[in-house]
Amino acid sequence: MRLADRKRAFAREEILNAAERLLLAGDLPDFSMRALSEEAGVSFATPFNHFGSKTGILRSLAQRMFDAITDRYVADSATGAGDAIDRTFMMGRAGCAVWLERPAVHRYLIGTLVAGGPAAGGGSADDPEEFRRRSRALWILALGDYDGIDLAMRPLAVGALPEQLAIMFRGAAALWAGGEVADDQFGAAVDLGIATSLIGYVPAGRRDDLTGRIARAAAVLAPRGAVGESVVVATGSQSD
Repeated sequence: MRLADRKRAFAREEILNAAERLLLAGDLPDFSMRALSEEAGVSFATPFNHFGSKTGILRSLAQRMFDAITDRYVADSATGAGDAIDRTFMMGRAGCAVWLERPAVHRYLIGTLVAGGPAAGGGSADDPEEFRRRSRALWILALGDYDGIDLAMRPLAVGALPEQLAIMFRGAAALWAGGEVADDQFGAAVDLGIATSLIGYVPAGRRDDLTGRIARAAAVLAPRGAVGESVVVATGSQSD
């Protein structure tokens, strides 16, 4: 890499690091472009030259977030990750772990880029599928060759499951970003979404495990009265 390219890459990273610091510093996560340039120690025009707009900075932060999830998953799976079912849950854990490392930053990013908050000017109009596309790529990586998925269901799974999981992940993230799912419930929300997404694609021998995961996640997420109803639906059992 040429010296000029290295300097440019370094400047971009410094601007993104400064944006994260500002998002973590205030009572309400946000930043102005002037505050960002001062925090990064660059001219007011420099962030615009590198990213084009505040939305461009937020998208680059989101890309770092997805890269961090991928890196966490790769590290966690290095010693063996089981089949596609196990790997999908591992990817869910990696995503939750990364998002909970800097919850204020990631809530702001998700709330802005997914829900179309004010910093994004009402949404990512020029690329409305960006978050979903990057999320889908995570699940394609985790599913791999779909080992562990019922052979008869694999053609349907290949076409539908990454999209289904991406929609689930976006929904869980939006609920968490909006405060409807607490930090200590976030993992359960993602586990519940993964298990209910997978249960129609797995052999009969794996369904008991997924049913158990659904029941445990429901117990974390729902009031006690609603948990019993959820477990009856999931297991097909009758309450006394």
